[in-house]
This record gives sequence, C-alpha cells and structure tokens, in this order.
Amino acid sequence: MHKKTNLPKYNFKKIERKWQQKWEKEKIFSPNIKKAKKPFYSLMMFPYPSAEGLHVGGYFSFTGVDTLSRYKKMQGYDVFEPIGLDGFGIHSENYAMKIGEHILDVSKRTEKNFYRQLRLTGNMYDWTRTVETYKAEYYKWTQWLFLQMFKNGLAYRKKAKVNWCPTCKTVLSDEQVIGNQCERCDSVVEKKSLKQWFFKITDYAERLNKNLDWIDWPEDVKLNQRNWIGRSEGALIKFPISSSSKTQNSNSKDQQSIEVFTTRPDTLFGATYMVVAPEHRLIKTLEADIKNLEEARNYIKKALKKSEEERLNEKKEKTGVELKGIKATNPATGKTIPIFVADYVLSGYGTGAVMAVPAHDERDFAFAKKYKLPIKEVVKSLDKKKSVAKKECFSGEGVNINSNFLNGLKTVEAKKEIIKWLKKNNVGQGKVTYKLRDWCISRQRYWGPPIPIVWCPSCALKEFKKNKKSVKVLIIHGFEANGNSNWFSWLKKALEKIGCEVYNPSLPNTLHPESEEWNKALQPYLNKLDENSVIIGHSLGSKAAVNLLSATAKKIKQVFLVASALGNPRRDWKKMKQEWAGSDIAALKKFWETKVDWKSVNKSIVGKTHVIFSEDDPYIDSKAYQVVNLEDVEIQKWQGHQHFVQSRNVKLRDYIISQIKAGIMSTPVPVPEENLPVKLPLMEDFLPEGTGKGPLAKNKKFVKTKCPVCGNEAERETDVSDSFLDSAWYFLRYPCADLKTKPFDKAQLKKWLPVASYIGGKEHTVLHLLYSRFVNMALKDWGFLDNEEPYQRFVGHGLITKDGAKMSKSKGNVINPDEMVERYGTDTVRLYLRFMGDYTQGGDWSDSGADGMKRFVERLWRTFFLLGSAEGSGMDNLSMLDKTIKTVGEDLEKLSFNTAVARLMELVNWINENLERFSSEEANQVQKNLALLIAPLAPHLAEEFWFNLGNKKSIFNERWPRYDSRKIVDETFELVIQVNGKVRDKIQVNKNITEAKATALALKSEKVQTYLNGKAPKKVIYVKGRLVSVVG
Repeated sequence: MHKKTNLPKYNFKKIERKWQQKWEKEKIFSPNIKKAKKPFYSLMMFPYPSAEGLHVGGYFSFTGVDTLSRYKKMQGYDVFEPIGLDGFGIHSENYAMKIGEHILDVSKRTEKNFYRQLRLTGNMYDWTRTVETYKAEYYKWTQWLFLQMFKNGLAYRKKAKVNWCPTCKTVLSDEQVIGNQCERCDSVVEKKSLKQWFFKITDYAERLNKNLDWIDWPEDVKLNQRNWIGRSEGALIKFPISSSSKTQNSNSKDQQSIEVFTTRPDTLFGATYMVVAPEHRLIKTLEADIKNLEEARNYIKKALKKSEEERLNEKKEKTGVELKGIKATNPATGKTIPIFVADYVLSGYGTGAVMAVPAHDERDFAFAKKYKLPIKEVVKSLDKKKSVAKKECFSGEGVNINSNFLNGLKTVEAKKEIIKWLKKNNVGQGKVTYKLRDWCISRQRYWGPPIPIVWCPSCALKEFKKNKKSVKVLIIHGFEANGNSNWFSWLKKALEKIGCEVYNPSLPNTLHPESEEWNKALQPYLNKLDENSVIIGHSLGSKAAVNLLSATAKKIKQVFLVASALGNPRRDWKKMKQEWAGSDIAALKKFWETKVDWKSVNKSIVGKTHVIFSEDDPYIDSKAYQVVNLEDVEIQKWQGHQHFVQSRNVKLRDYIISQIKAGIMSTPVPVPEENLPVKLPLMEDFLPEGTGKGPLAKNKKFVKTKCPVCGNEAERETDVSDSFLDSAWYFLRYPCADLKTKPFDKAQLKKWLPVASYIGGKEHTVLHLLYSRFVNMALKDWGFLDNEEPYQRFVGHGLITKDGAKMSKSKGNVINPDEMVERYGTDTVRLYLRFMGDYTQGGDWSDSGADGMKRFVERLWRTFFLLGSAEGSGMDNLSMLDKTIKTVGEDLEKLSFNTAVARLMELVNWINENLERFSSEEANQVQKNLALLIAPLAPHLAEEFWFNLGNKKSIFNERWPRYDSRKIVDETFELVIQVNGKVRDKIQVNKNITEAKATALALKSEKVQTYLNGKAPKKVIYVKGRLVSVVG
C-alpha cells in the first residue's frame, strides 16, 4: 500500500541550473592538488574551437569521461577532472577565414560559448584550473618546451621535402596526411622543398615501440602506434655497381654501390635484379653511363607526378625501366644483375632501393613475370604441400635452399648467419630501421606560438671565423665575356676582403658557347664547393649555373642569378641576330634551350635563390618576368642597371655581401627563458599567402630585433609551432595552472602522474598520443618528470551517427546539443548518450530514442517520489538492489555505460512492480540507493533526490553503496503466480521461502485478487522453487 500524494513537477531547467551554480560556487569538484590523499586524474581530450560551438559528439565524449569521474569520486578518490581549449592552430584559423573575421575576435567569442556549453554538460570540471593554448600564460611554456628541445639537441632546422597543403597553405607533418589528403581540409597534399623545424622523435623510436609491451592500453591503439613507428629488423647490404662505359668517378663511394635495407637478408642468394626509386641519386650520378637516359627520364617525370598513395597501390600493375649500361653485382653470388627504376619504390623509405627476390616477394614476383626476369627459389616452405615453382611466390619462413652455406638452415638461423657473413666480408651489417620520421613542428600560419629563435648573422660570422672556415664563391660569366669582364674581378676582391674564397674562371669558347663544354670546365670548381658555398651567374652564366646544378647531387647554400633571362624574357632571336651582327646567336639560342631538371636544381639549393634584374634591361621583359620553376626564390627588380655590365656595381656588391652574411652565416640563437613569451603580435592581415613563409614575415616590427647574445641586429623566426605541440603537454599544466614562474612542478605532479584515465577520439591514436609520449619521455630524461609514460590507461571512444548516417553540415543532420538540452534537459541527454551504444564503438542518435529516454527519466522521477509514500507490509528481501549495486558499479568501472543504464531501467521496473509491498523503511532505503546509483549518470537528478531525502551536503560527498554478496548468489528466484492456468503475476522471493509463505504472498497479490473477485480459491498448488497455481 502507499498513500496518494501530489508529485512535484519535474522542472529540469530549474533543477539543473540550481545544481550547476551550486557546484561551481562551492568548488565541490576542485580537489586540493597538493594535499590529495587518493588522487585520480581523469583527463579528456580538450576541444578545439573549429566552429562556433560544440556538437553532440563532444557531449558524448565529455559526459562519458564525467560518468567515470563521478563514480571514482564516490569510491573515495580525490578526482581531478580539468578542462580547457585547444584554440591555437589551423582548425580555428581556417574557421575564422571561412566566416571572414579576425581569429582573435572569433576566439574570444568561441571561448565564451564553448565554456557555456561545457557547463551545461553538468560535468564535474575544476573551473579554477582551465587552460587555453592561445593565451600567453600558456604558450609561454610551449615556447619553453621548444627551447628545452633545442638546448638538448632534439630540435633542428633543415631544408626538406615536406607535405604541403595548398588550401591551408602550410606544411603538414606525416601524421597529418591521411590517404594523401590533408586531415583538416581533405585537399590533395603536395611535396615541397622548404626549410622547416623538426623534433628528433626518431631518437625515441625504440623506446616508444618497446613501452607498448607493458602500457595498459587497448591492443588496437597499440597496434596502430606500432605500425606507425614501423620497426623493422634486418640488414644493410651493398651491391657494387659496374658500367659498360667505365666512366664512374672512382672517388665516390655512392657511385660505386647501391645500399639496400631488407628484413629478409636470408634471401640474398635469390636477388636477381635491383630496383631504385625515381628520386634515387644513382640515376643522376651515373647518367653518363645510362644508355637509355631519355627513356628513363621520361619515366621518372611521369612517376614523380604521382602521389605516394598511387605509387604504393598494390592493385595497380607494376611498371619500370631498366637502366641500360649499368649493372649491380649480387655480393653473395657474384653475378651481375640488372637495375631498374620503378615508381613503387619510394626514396623516403629505407634507402630508396630494393634487392628484388621474385621467388619470395609478391611485388617482385609480378614485376619479374612482366619483364621476364629470373626467379630463383632460395627458401622452401616447411609445409611439403607448398612449392614455389614459377607460378607463385612463397613469402613465408622456411628452410634455405640454393643458398650455399645457408642451405638447410631455418629462416631465423639463416638471417643470423648471413648477417655475420656480410659483416665479415665488409659488404653489409645488421640493422634496425623505423618507418617513423622526425616530427615537423613548424607551420607557415599566424595562429600559433611564435618559435622562440632569433637569427643572428653577427654571431654566425664570429663562429664561422672561429672555426677557420671560409665561404667559397663561384662566379660564372656570360656570353662573349670572361672571368675579368664587367664587375667580376672587382667583386672577387670585395668578397675576399670579408674572408670568402672566390673562383671566377674564364670559360672556353665564349663566342660559341656549348652547355656541355661549360659544364665540364666548371666541374673542378663545383667539386671544391660545399654546403656553405655560393654561385653567382651573370646573364648566360645564370643559365650555366642552373645547368650545372641540374646535373649534380652537390648541395649549395645560395645562388645569385644576375641579369638572368630565365624568367619569361623577350625571345626575338631573329631581331637579336640582326642587332648582334657577328655573334653566334644560334649557339646562344641552343644554350638557353638546354633542358633543365628543375627538381634537381631545387634539391641542390639548400638556401635562397636570388634573381636580380633591372627593369630597364633591354634583353628582359620585366613586366612579364616570373621564375616559376625555382623554390624559395627572392626576385629583386632594380632600376638603372640595364644588363649589369658595369665595371663596378656597389648596390649589387652590398646586396650579395649582406645576403652571404645573413643567409649563409645565420645562426639560430634561442630566446632567453626570462624573455618569454615571444608574444604573437596583433596583425589585421593574418592570412597565409602560400609563399613558404608565414604571415609573421610581413610584420617588420616583429621580425627586426636585437640578438640576445651579441646585441647586434637580428631577425626573429617567423614560423609558428604546430598545434600538436600545444596539446602534447597540456596534461602537465592543468594541475599546475596556478604557477607563474614555471610550467609545472615535479613534486606536485608526482602524485598525479601518470594520468589515471585518459579518454579521447581514436583518430588521435598516432598523432597526439605519440607526440605526447615522446615529450613526456624527453622531459623525464632531462629531470623534469619521474614518470616514463604520460597515461596509465587510454580508451578511445566511438563516434555518433544520425539515423545511420555520418553527421555533416552538408547533409543537414548535425545535432546541436544546445537544442537537445533545451528540449530534454542535460540528464536526459546524458542518459541517452550513455544508453545508445557501446562507448568505445559509438552509437546512432535518433529523436525517437531520445523521446524514449525522456519518458524513462519522467518515470524515474515519479518512481522516486512514489516511494516516499510507500506503506506496504514489507518485502521478503531487497536482493534486486544488491544485484544492481554490484552490476552497475562493475559496468561503470569498465565503461559499459549502456548496460549500466539498462540495469537501472530494470531496477525502476522492479521498484514499480513492488511499490505496494515496500515498507516505509524499505522504500527509504531504495530511495537512497536509487539516488546514489544514478548519480554518475544523471548528477542533477541525483542531487535533487538526495536533497529531498533531507541531506544538506552534495551526494558526491557520499560513498558508492555497498552490496551484500550473500544476497546475490542464487538467493532469490522469480515466483510465477497463475490463476486458472494463466500467469497473472510474478514476484521475486527468497529461494528458501516456505510453502505457506509463498501461498500467502500469492493470495495477497492485487492482481490475483482481481481474478478471484473476492471469492476464496478452490485449490492452491505450490511447485517448489517455481510457481503457485491458484484455481478459482
């Protein structure tokens, strides 16, 4: 029985607002970081504001983390659940550009809105320790982290082929390229040679890989990291090169052998041909020996237009061209084998060359069958049913055959023996390699922390002289000139005064120039140059310079092309022939039209190319001038110098000397820590231009500075760091967000690290997680941390779809959580998000499902208050409550939130079925436990229930309810009650219930009484442990 009562109305807006304000005002969820006795660091991946607000996927992720956090708090842990905004980076900047507003204005607005929405989640955030990556008090320490990397030799800058997004107009790390597309905007990624900053994450490759053996993470996450790190154990093997023309330079080891890395050195005796990547420098260095060079060049040109994904496509037919005229020698067999160039080999993997063993590699097998190359079986399967023959290949392990001293050895032993043999014969060695590449951390965008480096030419010059080095300069004259013509010898003396070593040779046959003849004459001078050297070419000499660089692998720091007609000049050869009577215009025309390998030229120039011409030059069309094939080029348009044929040119001299000092002799000087932060200046024009330089380069006030070491004029680095660096260490800042003089405190972090639980998107398995682990390890090595790994447990949550389809704005099916909270209330949304599916797999949002959860919450509300008026005679037992406490707790611990909600639904059903039976004491016990059980999932409802039970303090100061294990081990069963053969009721009873008690309970049932219609039963039959059958 229960008293009739007027139930209070469920006003979720009023209730949720009340408790959210109370939590934040009283700082209920702000643990004492220093004095916590039982710390539990519950971390979620903080959101990045790439739009005006959160979507429902964010709610799914964040409220799931909070459900675990609240459960752990009720277990007695000092739970720390922080929040912040990952606001720096391309995602936020692209959004601002899209809507045509300044990124700073957008960030201020989105910060307010995101935090408003995050408060609506009802999460137990510690609002006293928020971090925003775009605020100086945070990125000051991101810059500090960069300086630690720099000081410890893990940060360096170099020119490299990098991933370039033409839409975002910036460099991307390898991890930000997915399927040859930008992970931010899906644009096809290009390769571009640029100077970039890198972190040596490869120094930690083995450690990053090995630790995966013991960290408590899901196997799929660890597998993804292992695959990205790509550890391979094998051998480096040298294959000597020979050519029919014997024109190799015997002084160059690179030209005498091809080095390959293989994980199957045991198959060396089966290598019947070699394959090199189209980019491999062997082709350049031995092109004089390649008889079908034009055919090879055409193939290479086509290959380089393909993306890496296209080249590695396993399904496409393999293509290649034999490099006729050169051969390799298999060091094991002593036989010469052909060399092919093929696009399925990439220069960035291994050594850019492979030894092809067609009998034991499917790719090599297909290639060999197509080009009718020998297939030699050297490994026999241990399965006698399998044999290689010439119809298929066998790539597994087995026993070596046709392999001389390896015959009869199993694969593992054969590998060991061949590596010993390689080392003994000085043709190879054992080697472990990694697919992992160094982390490119510089970005040519505005919205990020400026890299805290100053470039100082004065410090560089001092260091250069200290090391007794000199800059070598090669001056190349033009048509009908010599080394002493014009300003060449005058400039030579000026450069020698500043310590340069200058060569200005007079080239042969300048009246009738031939490109090959000039190349040959310049070769001895080129051999003297090094990576700090400079080439200056005047007029036709500029074409001679690029021709020279087109045919070499030599690296040159800077190139000056003076009065150069390379950039779209007027080419009226007939008119020139008339004006230049007696000059060999035909030879001049042929020289200019010599083909240039621009990729090779750009690869050779590690610094800038300076193109200098005068707008009144009679031989150059200055209005149409453009140098489209050169990277990192700076064009100087001057007036009044015509074709630069003066005996002296002061402006030219001063410009070249200043660039030599600034470019060749520029030293990176770290900004002193006490001068941090290097603040991001406010710029109205923050848009990227795609030139390879960031927008900060346009801000002269920012760029110009004083060297912190010598005090002379210097320039700031104008790239900003990758936003993944911001998020690689934020977990360290949260507990120490109040510190002003250091980024974090080792002693303070000791009790909180590693992070007890880290939950976030599976898409960050490689990107963020790998970087964060690397940063943590480096900081430990430098003595800043004690923990080896940052996260004790990581769980990747799933994604939400809408009516079976992926959410997208174009489909119009994106769910705005504000609308859902307004319509249903936060607790209903939280419960539905937990119920819709496995948290690690995600689920499908449907409005009908949300409506169903709304009805359940309303029923839950009614049920709780109906319990308050219960006046029954009492239940035989409350074991259902014990079972629910046990199973819900276990479900919450393992993040099985959907089953936890299902069990609560069963509990509510059980309560409603037994409302008439509960005594007031039992009802109060059920009310109390119901409030505690729903607390992690529906915190506002739980607080309201708890308050209505007369409690003054928050329910989250209470412990998770205990259960009596004796009551849940087969102590009860469901007693079925029949009336005239039909089931009319079911009651949960004790397994030891007596016949008299069971019969009495059955007859007291209101449902049974309804069918008896007030009359006594004719017969009552009790079947022990099963049912009571009443005959009316």
